[in-house]
Amino acid sequence: AFATAQSIRDLGSITYPEGIKNPKELNANVTHGRFRYDREFLIQFRHVCTGRPESLRSLDAIGLEP
Repeated sequence: AFATAQSIRDLGSITYPEGIKNPKELNANVTHGRFRYDREFLIQFRHVCTGRPESLRSLDAIGLEP
């Protein structure tokens, strides 16, 4: 699925599977093409996304506990 993934252009057009919470409230007034995701939304995908980008700062560097 990741090999064929495409950019999301319209957040409102996305249908999430049962059990996956959507980030609509957080993105109510965002600029076109920019989306915000809270930690709880992203943690839903922790079993799928296991790689860490080299440029990603550590959680404690941004004031969060790992």
